[in-house]
Amino acid sequence: MPWRALIALNIIVLLCATGGCSQTDEQKLRPVDQSLRSWAGTLHVIKELQDHGRGPRLYVRQVLDAASEELEAQQKTLDKAKVAPNHPLKSELQDRLSELRAQIRQLKEGSA
Repeated sequence: MPWRALIALNIIVLLCATGGCSQTDEQKLRPVDQSLRSWAGTLHVIKELQDHGRGPRLYVRQVLDAASEELEAQQKTLDKAKVAPNHPLKSELQDRLSELRAQIRQLKEGSA
């Protein structure tokens, strides 16, 4: 299924990017940034499908459920990241997480 492939890709990106103990704060946060960018693109596609009545409801629901789960995992990664709590990129990523969660809620309402 496509949503499983998206999850697998996000996990691979995270695993590949988490090596090394002398990483800068930006490098530590890069996997979260990449994952959020990927999910933002996926949600954009889902919105387009919904807007044009092309996305099967089951597929849309599965992708939105997978997105919710992955965003929760990214939140945990962000919370555990050993970077300054007031780091600008960390704050930006937190804001983007909130925006993506809101977008998922809207899309779920649209598919009901």
